[in-house]
Amino acid sequence: MRVHMIKLESRVIRLKLEKIRIDGFKNILDSEIKLDKITSLLSTNSYGKSNLLEAIDFGFYFLNTTPKNKKQMMKWKPGFPFNKERLMQNFSFEIQCIMEINNKTFDVIFGYSFAWEGLKRKGKIVSEFLKIKDPEESQKHTLFVSRDEENSFYKPSVSGRCDKEIKIDENELIINKLLAYDNLYYFEIIKTLNSINIYIDRHFDSTQSYEFPFISKNDDELSISENKDIPRVLFFLQKRYPKKYELIINTLKDIFPFIEDIKIKEIDLTEENFKTKMLSEDDLFKIAEKMYLLYAKHKNLITSIRFNEMSDGVRRVLLLLTYLILADINNYTLIAIEEPENSINPGLLKKYIIALDNFVDNTKVLITSHSPFLVNYINPSSLYLGVPNENGLAIFRKIKSSSVSKIYDAAEDLNVLIGEYLFDLLSGETDDQELLNKYLENE
Repeated sequence: MRVHMIKLESRVIRLKLEKIRIDGFKNILDSEIKLDKITSLLSTNSYGKSNLLEAIDFGFYFLNTTPKNKKQMMKWKPGFPFNKERLMQNFSFEIQCIMEINNKTFDVIFGYSFAWEGLKRKGKIVSEFLKIKDPEESQKHTLFVSRDEENSFYKPSVSGRCDKEIKIDENELIINKLLAYDNLYYFEIIKTLNSINIYIDRHFDSTQSYEFPFISKNDDELSISENKDIPRVLFFLQKRYPKKYELIINTLKDIFPFIEDIKIKEIDLTEENFKTKMLSEDDLFKIAEKMYLLYAKHKNLITSIRFNEMSDGVRRVLLLLTYLILADINNYTLIAIEEPENSINPGLLKKYIIALDNFVDNTKVLITSHSPFLVNYINPSSLYLGVPNENGLAIFRKIKSSSVSKIYDAAEDLNVLIGEYLFDLLSGETDDQELLNKYLENE
């Protein structure tokens, strides 16, 4: 018998998020999203796309936060299931990812669930599991962490089973506690699970991202989570990652041909009348010492203009392109973009989607939309549709690969584009919805 050996001595080189499954959050019903390079969620308005993104954000934050915060999150009433039949449903979160360590590949599945506190129930973590597979050694996943409401176990050694008991609080995950067990032979996987980063973009109004922040909150010029000063980010991208900066600017000019050039001006505020004063002894909070102004040269204007004066669509596209690059630099596994078509001319969407595809490598992109125009330019086999139902539940199901050609043929027969055809089915009568279900993977 060959022993399944995992030797992990250096940092994770690459991590790809493959799948997310969520249940028990607002109106979300057991939704499993298999992530392609770019994956899209499409539904009518007020269906639950934003709730699903919020659930994903919630699930990852719960994974990495402190036990004290976990306890508060299990009491967070806005997240409770609000459909009559599902008021007592636990929150469940599961991810599958591929980790490449020391040129070895591991298939990792991790999940947990907790009971919401309320309706005479105590908020507590009720299950947790970690399964790992080395495809070179086995076709099956091996259990490394196992937990229910009574017992908690982990796998202590290469030859051992997942039967070593571990004392764990009701508001603590085993994989959080195992961070203190740095002698574990799969410690790098544990450490990586505890440091997964994602970003959910909700910049419907990008104005503030181009305004000068007088208060400097951090010294990390290329942070993705706290950086709101896009001119400043671009300035330092130009210095440290010139090729990535050029990719952003060239892509922007390709999408919007009327933009001929982009310039960034740095202004030193420490000179003369701009002397700074510390607000506290903490260097993280101080008056900014530099101001960065972003200018665009419009082909129809004789002088450059401040980027703040450009349309919101142009500003938002530059914002998202910049954040995609920051996600790559900061090793974010997922960036979700809510309604990227907002404020953008439908005729430019094709270039925009092509640009997104060129920008991502290890970082997966998840898009939500209610635009039939956007659907015309994305791969239908990576599309999830919000299935209509009478219970107000958000049920997302993927289009079957075998249905793609049928959908194109049906749209062509009706002399409409695929986006219009699918939206007609989504908002149609019973017969339309029955036909739609035939195109989708089983629940």
